[in-house]
Order: sequence, then structure tokens, then C-alpha cells
Amino acid sequence: MARSKNSEDLSLCSKICLVSVYILTCLVFVAAVVYPFVHFIFLCIFLPQNIKFAAYEASLTQFNLTTTSTNTTLFYDLAFNISIRNPNKKAVGIYFYDIKAEARYNGRRFATAPVSLASTPFYLGHKNTTFVHPVFQGQHLVSANDYKKIIEKYNSEASTGTFSINVKIDLQVSIRYGKIKHFRYQTDVLEYVSN
Repeated sequence: MARSKNSEDLSLCSKICLVSVYILTCLVFVAAVVYPFVHFIFLCIFLPQNIKFAAYEASLTQFNLTTTSTNTTLFYDLAFNISIRNPNKKAVGIYFYDIKAEARYNGRRFATAPVSLASTPFYLGHKNTTFVHPVFQGQHLVSANDYKKIIEKYNSEASTGTFSINVKIDLQVSIRYGKIKHFRYQTDVLEYVSN
């Protein structure tokens, strides 16, 4: 029995479709199984460690809460130093593209400050440390919703002379493993500063 032209075309189309499904399945297998395995081996070779941050030498020269009949304003002047350490022993380097510091009091942001780098992107090699110096100066209008909580905490801490200020560091970085540069990602770190 002779096959018609349509059945041969259908058979050819079925074969192409099966080959396409096979190739797609192989790609999914590689993405789901082989890539994580290679990534695991890669991590075992380099054993990357987290970047170490430490805040020190905080200087709080002004931190006053002033209340008038219409509003409450926080006046501040805070400067401190941050050390950024890459503790990795092997060729694991970090590129910093952007660093911003955010100061918070009682869980509310009252100031932001850009952190200047020597160059952009700034490269921090393995077993190396760099220092940055964010400075917050200005005033912040306290919202009516936050007034009661902030005034209670402020009065309590003002009596002791010690204020708990959280500083959040926002980073945009990429990691270099040997000669391979990983994609950029954004992260943040919390540091606690008291004075």
C-alpha cells in the first residue's frame, strides 16, 4: 500500500516535533541537574565567605528632637566609619557599583547618605579591607503617626545620653571568581550604631 504525500509530511513533522521535544528535555535536564552540580563544585573550590562589615568611631554631635505648636523636627549630625572586608583566601573578589547608607531611629528612616568610593566600580580583592565614611546631617520632620513612639524613646534615651540608631547599608555588587565575573545583585546589611 502506497503512502500519500500528506502522511509522509505528517511523519516528517512528527519526527521534527519529537526531536525538538528531546532537545528541550535535554536542555531542561542540563539546567535543572547539571548547572546546580557545577555550581556546587565551583563553590567547593572557592569556598566563598560573606563580606564583613564593621561600624566604628561613630560621632553623634547633634541629635535633638524639637517640638513646636505645629510640628516635631529631629535635628541630626552623625558621622561614622565602616570597614568593608573581603575575608576570602582564594581569588574571590567583589565589585562595588553603588553604596548608600540609611539611618533609622525607632524603625523609621530619618536620613540617607551616598557613600563615595575611590572609583566606580570599586574592586575589593581577596583578604583586603577598605573604609567608607557616611555622614548624615540635617533635619527630619516627624510624622504625627510616629510622634508618640519616637518622643517616648527619645526621652528615655536622652536621659541616659545613649541613642540607638540603626544604619542600613544598601549595596549593588558583583562577585568575581577567578576570571569569571558573576552577575550584579542588590543586597543590604544592617549595622547598629549607638552613641
